[in-house]
Amino acid sequence: MTNNHKRIGKKAKRPKDKSGPALESLSQVKERSNSNSENNHLMKLARQIIDQTPEVRAEKVAFLKEALATGSYRTDSRQLANIILAKLLVGLE
Repeated sequence: MTNNHKRIGKKAKRPKDKSGPALESLSQVKERSNSNSENNHLMKLARQIIDQTPEVRAEKVAFLKEALATGSYRTDSRQLANIILAKLLVGLE
């Protein structure tokens, strides 16, 4: 008698190494849950602060646009150079 049955699907492979990580204890799960809850709360708070902060300081932009348009915008090149150099030197420390 011959076996004419076709194999349907593959045999599931078992992991060779059964020394994987141990199951989390209930206290570890609760601790992770509390940490996730706190992180979610902080993320929501950060999002609220970001949403309430204007991306552009409109009054300053309007002032600068007007000064540029009228040709009245002036800078002190020495002061600007000093500021740039100071920021570069601080970054080197």
